[in-house]
Amino acid sequence: MGIVGAVVMVAALAADVLLAPALYLLAFRSASIDSRLLTSAEEVAELVGLPLAVIGPVLGIGPGDFVTPDAFDFIGLILGGVILGPLPPEVVLDASEVGIIQAATEEFNAFIAEQASAKGAALVDIAALLGSLASDGYVAHGQLLTVDYLGGIFSLDGVHPTNTGYAIVANEFIHVLNTQFAAGVPPVAVVQVAMDDPLVLPGVGFPPGHSSSAFGLSAEMAGRVRTVIRGGLPN
Repeated sequence: MGIVGAVVMVAALAADVLLAPALYLLAFRSASIDSRLLTSAEEVAELVGLPLAVIGPVLGIGPGDFVTPDAFDFIGLILGGVILGPLPPEVVLDASEVGIIQAATEEFNAFIAEQASAKGAALVDIAALLGSLASDGYVAHGQLLTVDYLGGIFSLDGVHPTNTGYAIVANEFIHVLNTQFAAGVPPVAVVQVAMDDPLVLPGVGFPPGHSSSAFGLSAEMAGRVRTVIRGGLPN
């Protein structure tokens, strides 16, 4: 949805596309790098149980760096003394690369906002929405859903939203349509979607020890499931 959507929308705006009165012209700002399948160097240190200052030089990672899921196979072997570090470059996104991606995203988003304003398009700020979800989460049926891996908003690939995440995004589009164009579109029932969403794990987002279903998956157990699937190194 990010770069592809942005390019399509920018192309449409730049080409002065004329839309029939029954259609709506929408532009949306994409989110910056925040994939739930990327693990920060700081999180790696926490998973391993050693300070980043200790494992960083061995693995070749430092503050602001991220690693992919494939890195964890190498991390175990390197820290276990089986192979030498550092991590292969293809499993590391270093801080300078993160900065380049963020700067490019901000540039795209600024251009989209500028063109939307010039063409009279309604702007759906997905970047702001995901930023809000990252900081505050989303409460559905008493569960606090988050952008953490298997936190209920992003799917197993850590990139695409779950059904619930898409419902939240859809409501942002609907809100803008109704506000800017009086479209009268009813919002999606996010709570119902979340209740039927197989990727909103029972136990996620509830207080410790709480069991939300007959499966009895506690918040602690859900956290362990997230760690294992993500490729972490549980104790």
